[in-house]
Amino acid sequence: MFNKKERFSSITIFITDILITIGTYLLAFWIRDYFTEYFTAPRPPFGLNMKLLIMIVPLWALLFLAFRTFDSLRTKTFLQAGFDSLKVVLSGGLLVGFGVFIFKGILVSRFVIFSFVVLDFIFLTTERFCIREYLKYCQSKGLDLINVLVVGTGKEAEELARIIQSHRVWGLNLLGFVSLRKRYESNEIGGYPILGEKSNFIGILHQHIVDEVIFASSKKDLWKMEELFLICEEEGINTRVTLNAFPHLFARVYLEKLQDIPLLTFSTKPNDEFALFIKRLLDIIISGILLILFLPIFGIVVLLIRLESKGGVFFKQVRSGLNGRKFTLLKFRSMVAGAENLQRELQNLDEADGPVFKIKHDPRVTKVGRVIRKTSIDELPQLINVLKGDMSLVGPRPPIPEEVEKYERWQRRRLSMKPGITCIWQVSGRSGIGFERWMNMDLEYIDKWSLGLDMRILLKTIPAVLSGKGAS
Repeated sequence: MFNKKERFSSITIFITDILITIGTYLLAFWIRDYFTEYFTAPRPPFGLNMKLLIMIVPLWALLFLAFRTFDSLRTKTFLQAGFDSLKVVLSGGLLVGFGVFIFKGILVSRFVIFSFVVLDFIFLTTERFCIREYLKYCQSKGLDLINVLVVGTGKEAEELARIIQSHRVWGLNLLGFVSLRKRYESNEIGGYPILGEKSNFIGILHQHIVDEVIFASSKKDLWKMEELFLICEEEGINTRVTLNAFPHLFARVYLEKLQDIPLLTFSTKPNDEFALFIKRLLDIIISGILLILFLPIFGIVVLLIRLESKGGVFFKQVRSGLNGRKFTLLKFRSMVAGAENLQRELQNLDEADGPVFKIKHDPRVTKVGRVIRKTSIDELPQLINVLKGDMSLVGPRPPIPEEVEKYERWQRRRLSMKPGITCIWQVSGRSGIGFERWMNMDLEYIDKWSLGLDMRILLKTIPAVLSGKGAS
């Protein structure tokens, strides 16, 4: 609710964190340069250290997203906010330090890195302390409050009052209620006063400082509110309407315009275009880098597959992508040539509990295939699918069209996001998880999606792949 304000606050904190990180690195370099006579090691070149900064900024940005350090500071204690900063600088410092250790020939000042990490922690923590104190001051002075008036006195209005009261961190101040009926049994609801009825609505607006009016009523009372909507429009007061006409609805709701026609949109998938653009940009950058880094592995696997058995190096299969779009998925071939034609003969050995085909010890798998499956190397060619745009790095696994035809209606919603190489299922046991639980995990991912969630799944994928847990 009122999440635009919260989103603006989060973006502001995120940008400020990045700027502080850049400034801190430059300060650390300046300190090293200013006291260069006290160091025995040669002075590190300015250009080389700036190249390191160019790598540090996106790394820190990803860590801020992964640990969600920009979430509302209203709900966090000072220690929690400080711990968020500590997780970022320690993780980033270890990664940078490891990189410097690997590339020992690079002349980068270890003093600069160490002092940068320490100072960045101090400045980020100080920033969070100042923001928290500022928010507390604004709240105590009533400077950061949104005054809300609720039209309606039924169950919907009572529930709204309960939610506002239990989430004071949102900065909402409930003034009271306006009754749609001339007679009402009580003068208050949930401890908040009923300020009057529909007939003196204008007077109530003028007697109080009202920022928002929320119309909370049943379907049958909506027709009574047209005049009140027009009054709010004339007065320049924001209005909102609860949508209890759809009691079981869990979709996100937002208003759009098709030229001059207003459209109320219900969406069960993420619709933040900027965040989705960043997701696609990261897909392109990371998949491109990984394809270059894994080229030697590609060469070795291609050679081993060709030496062991006849047939193509890649296994190509039609899969269902975003909203059912068909595309050709690529994998390294881990089975004998023509393995799909042998599936009918093995159908009685199927161990899956849903419309998928799984055998723990599949006789069609080759010796090389067992190794590349266990290590998930067979999945690497899907980075090409990611680069092309058929898939994403993170998302529900792409099913076979024949499997989709057997889905229950609620399970088809997993097709509403672009499929991925890894997702919650991959980092939670894979083959050891039942089909229905797998489907629920994919829907959970869609409902809770954020760039930070993608980063956390990617980080968890590394140990999951190394352990080989659930791979077959």
